[in-house]
Amino acid sequence: MQLINLVEDPQNKVSGPIGFRGGIPVESSDGTTSEVRNRQTLCRCGKSQNKPFCDGSHIDEGFNDDESLK
Repeated sequence: MQLINLVEDPQNKVSGPIGFRGGIPVESSDGTTSEVRNRQTLCRCGKSQNKPFCDGSHIDEGFNDDESLK
């Protein structure tokens, strides 16, 4: 089963990455394909130093795209 969701962190009042599971392959803009894993998270704030994957930068950046978290 494949699952894709937007991760929200109400405790830190930030919006997190795009989370997914189910062995979905990830291809970067230069055509490089990453290792297929069961669970991965993709950066949504644009500040990750490990793009396209999330490195937790959304917390320090205070990234928030959800009005209910404000």
